Amino acid sequence: MKPRGRVFYSPKDDQYIIAVGSWIDDHSNAIELIIDEFDLPKEKTVVRKATHWDIGQTWND
Repeated sequence: MKPRGRVFYSPKDDQYIIAVGSWIDDHSNAIELIIDEFDLPKEKTVVRKATHWDIGQTWND
C-alpha cells in the first residue's frame, strides 16, 4: 500500500497544509521530502493528520 495525503493551500491563512495519516509517525522524513518536492516554504507549511489519510482507510470504514 502507498501512503495517502494531499497538499493544500489556504489563501485565507496564507498557509500550505500537508494532510497525512498517522503513517507519518513512522516516516517523519517524508515531511521534508514533500516540502522539497513541492518547493513549499517551510515557514508557511504545517502538517495535519486525519484518519481518512491513513493507509488502507476507505470511505466504507
